Amino acid sequence: APENLIFDTGSGLFPVTEVTGLTAYAFQPVYRLNNGGPLITSSNDTLGRTWESDEPYLTNKNLAKSVSVATNVIKFPQDTPTISPLIAPQTVYSSATEMGDAGVNLPNFNVSWKFDVDTSFSYLVRLHFCDIVSKGLNQLYFNVYVNSRIAIPNLDLSAITGALATPYYKDFVVNATLMTQGLTVQVGPANADGGNADAILNGIEVLKISNTVNSLDGEFGVDGRRVGGSNRGTVA
Repeated sequence: APENLIFDTGSGLFPVTEVTGLTAYAFQPVYRLNNGGPLITSSNDTLGRTWESDEPYLTNKNLAKSVSVATNVIKFPQDTPTISPLIAPQTVYSSATEMGDAGVNLPNFNVSWKFDVDTSFSYLVRLHFCDIVSKGLNQLYFNVYVNSRIAIPNLDLSAITGALATPYYKDFVVNATLMTQGLTVQVGPANADGGNADAILNGIEVLKISNTVNSLDGEFGVDGRRVGGSNRGTVA
């Protein structure tokens, strides 16, 4: 795979901290979702990836709705080479799952996605954002949660990208100790003044991170080393 798809740093959660050294690990895609849009087959992806619809993973479909725009509306930032069609194709950013009752007074719910994962591993969760719902800048502020804990408070895409319909993504490292109940991603309205009560998410990627013996399969590495322990004996 090309360089600059997985970077050396990501945001750790609970407590929030910067995690470094990610490029030393191996990654295995577990889920790759095109939120609010249809299946994207490998022939329509910049790197031959498949993105499935997020609908099967929504915990309450009645709280969400799908929105989309033409793909040519999506403009990758010219001054940020790390955000390009190699990260995700325009099709991912041109659709989103949005709060179903966006704009009502004081909505008190989040849109949630639930994933079954092997809870003995840590995961890289990459969330894709692109404001395709606002009519102008500085109208959309929302919170992002991972496993019911705040991951991004008051996310303001306008302040980050400086334009509408401009892709952005954020990587989170979720430690195995936080995965006892599986993995949940949520977005919901923030309490920021001046913004609409709305929240969106354009894409979700969940990648398993290799453990301390460089295995993606279990507690033993290929050399017989065991996670947190000594070598496994071989049987003659």
